[in-house]
Amino acid sequence: MSDSAATDKALKMKKVVPRKKQEGPWLGELLLKIVVESGDRKGISLQAIKKMLWSKGLDVDKLGTQIKQSVRRNVDKDTLA
Repeated sequence: MSDSAATDKALKMKKVVPRKKQEGPWLGELLLKIVVESGDRKGISLQAIKKMLWSKGLDVDKLGTQIKQSVRRNVDKDTLA
């Protein structure tokens, strides 16, 4: 009887709530828009990208590594050169 009570308790504890989907554009799409908006032919610095993202209301401190990885990924794919 204690085994069934333990398994029932374990099943109740493992309920997972699904995450909410992001409502706005993805980070990679935002990066591409920012680079296009800058209009500078020589490119834009990472610090300038972070400032633009911050002005759009994103938490740059929290997303720092994701921003860096997204920039690298877009450069590798040749979407950013």
